[in-house]
Amino acid sequence: MESENRIIETIIIQSGRFTPAENWHQKYFLRQASRSWNELVDYFGDEAALLRSTIAAKLNALVKGYLTKAEVIHMIKEDDLFSSEREELLALVTRLKW
Repeated sequence: MESENRIIETIIIQSGRFTPAENWHQKYFLRQASRSWNELVDYFGDEAALLRSTIAAKLNALVKGYLTKAEVIHMIKEDDLFSSEREELLALVTRLKW
């Protein structure tokens, strides 16, 4: 197959005002694991802090099946974002049932 020599352009435009979804839509799949959700809220102190956390996005992907538990554990071990709470998060993620 011959490759074509053509220019691909992407136009970047300013977007309008961003409106986040209602809170009950945030981390939807993670919320479905209600016992784990409640433990995570307790760990973070409140729901807002959990929703702002980087780990919540990773765990939401885990519950949906986009990541494995081993991948999440690897991310926690390797990512500097989690350095201050690494051991606690590893224990929590390992213990929780998904």
